[in-house]
Amino acid sequence: MTLKEYYESLPKRPVPPRAKLIKEIASRCGVDYITVRNWVHGLTTPANPENVPIISEITGIREEDLFEKQVTHGR
Repeated sequence: MTLKEYYESLPKRPVPPRAKLIKEIASRCGVDYITVRNWVHGLTTPANPENVPIISEITGIREEDLFEKQVTHGR
């Protein structure tokens, strides 16, 4: 399961767990909300490799499975 698939599997309502996930990752990784949105939508991956284990810890997804292979790093 990739980060994108995990994000899309979360319910949209009544409590917004998707937004909660993005906020938690952004806070723990020290990045902007929009940066994490780009990650979860498969547009980019973390430029800082130290963020990958943090995301893995939060989601329970193995580090090597978080992102699809064709995604580029950074913005």
